[in-house]
Amino acid sequence: MTEDPLPNPSSRPSSPNSNGQKGGQKGGPKDGQATPGNKKTGTLPPKITLDISTPDQTWLEAVPSLEALLHEVTEEVLKTPEARGRFEIAPAARIGIGFCFADDAFVAGLNKEFRGQNKPTNVLSFPSGEVFDGIFHLGEITLASGVVAREAVERQKPVLEHTTHLVIHGLLHLLGFDHETGDEAALMEAIEIKVMQQFGFGNPYILPEIKTGTK
Repeated sequence: MTEDPLPNPSSRPSSPNSNGQKGGQKGGPKDGQATPGNKKTGTLPPKITLDISTPDQTWLEAVPSLEALLHEVTEEVLKTPEARGRFEIAPAARIGIGFCFADDAFVAGLNKEFRGQNKPTNVLSFPSGEVFDGIFHLGEITLASGVVAREAVERQKPVLEHTTHLVIHGLLHLLGFDHETGDEAALMEAIEIKVMQQFGFGNPYILPEIKTGTK
């Protein structure tokens, strides 16, 4: 359903700008520097910093409460016993997480560059683990607007609900969870279901039945 975390995160751009260009990670963004007002940084307990980029402004229409959602979901995920066992050993007082809400074209470019798949996907996770400026950076999560919107329709769920699930899934990848084996997948899904319930959503892995028939 979602893509695995990607290797070599230090070689990828930090975020695109509104034109889908890419910027460098070291020394700050270059040609792909986000335009003023396009990037927001906030803090939430316990000492978590979110770096939110929305180069595709359609995200703000699809999920008007996007910034608040990210803060709330991140807090809930990091409060789970399973997650706390991962980030409490971070070698820094603060934890940083980046979110990039882009369009399909940009995500397709990342998917081709890092996975060899020339197509967009719903979410990509880029684990980091680097420490700079006193912040332990877990990594960055990038989502594709068109793919997420289409999947929400297919699943007969609001975009808000599907986005919430993908953000939870991406955060767990940054924390080192994966679904390579049955046991690992079951654990990851259990955490996702538990956090989704905190927001009043049902099991994201129960899909609606598609009825077919002949006249």
